[in-house]
Amino acid sequence: MKFRFDNKFKPMFVLLLFWLVEELTEDFVYGPFFDRLKDISFLKINIEYKIVVFITVLILNQIWLKQRVYWQYSIKKFYNKNIILLLVLVYFMVTPLFSHPERFKEAVIIGIIAAIPEEYLYRGIILGNLLRSTSFIKSRGKRVIITLVISSFVFSLAHVSNILTQSASVTLFQVIQVLGYGAILGAMYIRTGSLFFSIAIHFMIDFSVTIVNGNASTANGPFMMGLVDALIVLVLCIIIAMGIVQDKKKLIICDKIDCGE
Repeated sequence: MKFRFDNKFKPMFVLLLFWLVEELTEDFVYGPFFDRLKDISFLKINIEYKIVVFITVLILNQIWLKQRVYWQYSIKKFYNKNIILLLVLVYFMVTPLFSHPERFKEAVIIGIIAAIPEEYLYRGIILGNLLRSTSFIKSRGKRVIITLVISSFVFSLAHVSNILTQSASVTLFQVIQVLGYGAILGAMYIRTGSLFFSIAIHFMIDFSVTIVNGNASTANGPFMMGLVDALIVLVLCIIIAMGIVQDKKKLIICDKIDCGE
């Protein structure tokens, strides 16, 4: 029997290859290279590492996918409930600052170098490309949810490689929480049609985590407590994400990418 590949899945297959090439290059080429630079400070190594990764993503996208990333947004279409959400996130970003103000510089740098390249890749390219390549799903609601779930899982799986530099328990908790964060970040990109807001929220999350935990790579407290906390974060994030995209007529990204009816 001759295997026939359904053409409607071809764009998704190409996207999968794109992501695998990027991840393998990041983990098995750039990672080992920068790990050998022992004489350079932690922050400097991470800044240079993220810049190289970002340039790689830009080049691969230009050569391979040519996926457009959207930045411009309309204030008139940005409703009050989204502004309230951002204000809540700002509150949770500022509050931890009083506990460890000495980590402010480190938290800002970590937030910036994590948010920009990761949002460009996972929301701008991967989520955007999924919305475009799943045109065979005619329902806007189904397409948005499916692409949101897939892109969030891919974003979460990308953090599994952190087990090479931190404990297994911390990695597990992180993967679970990141699945929820990815849902919120993706929902904001879909809702606002601008990567700016996803970057801002991502920055706030990493900023707050760095202020509170620094660069800790071990879990504090019992394993089950950490697992329950991670699952609670996941559930809350999913609820928030579903609330952001619940009104299918107000998804601004669908004015730029055909999301179905």
